[in-house]
Amino acid sequence: MISGLHKEARTTRSYEIEIFGAYRRGIRTLIIEGGEATTHPDLIHLIQYARTVGMDEIMMETNARMLTYKEFSRKLANSGLTMLFMTVHGPNAKVHDGQTRTPGSFEQTHNGVRTMLETGYNNVSLNIPVHRNLLEGNNLYETYALYAKLGVKRFMIQQLTPAGAYAGDISQIATYAELIPKLRDLIDRAAPEHDIKLM
Repeated sequence: MISGLHKEARTTRSYEIEIFGAYRRGIRTLIIEGGEATTHPDLIHLIQYARTVGMDEIMMETNARMLTYKEFSRKLANSGLTMLFMTVHGPNAKVHDGQTRTPGSFEQTHNGVRTMLETGYNNVSLNIPVHRNLLEGNNLYETYALYAKLGVKRFMIQQLTPAGAYAGDISQIATYAELIPKLRDLIDRAAPEHDIKLM
């Protein structure tokens, strides 16, 4: 696992050594997560390097904002990445940007998801973290419907934990009792060919 690739304190060579070392120990799946890896200037090279070394699966999490750049999306689609997890926080700017605290992030993420799919790359999964604002009204279903319309077929509904961005602040962490009715409604209304999982 590579975590925090957005930080440039480490050299690209140090990541290569870590990837090769993992392969030598029998690891065949590389997961890139933490921070925002798409901002690292050598991301594409590192994915290609991992495939050259022999990694069978390379998965990455992203907020998809950098994917609005068509050339970058094209390079990522052809890099050897085997699964891309893109995180969204709601069906519109009010809900999404309210969670990211970054005005304009919804538009960038939405455009990034669409641009990536337009490359023809379809090994994507949409991560939907469940915060309380997402459970208001039809926000959860509308988030699913918005991205299903773009062509996403895999959806990971993520139950939040008091860690990371939510460490010390549980006010936005929904309980299972709050989530389950909304999740049942989503599953009942979703297309049968879509893969929806709670994690």
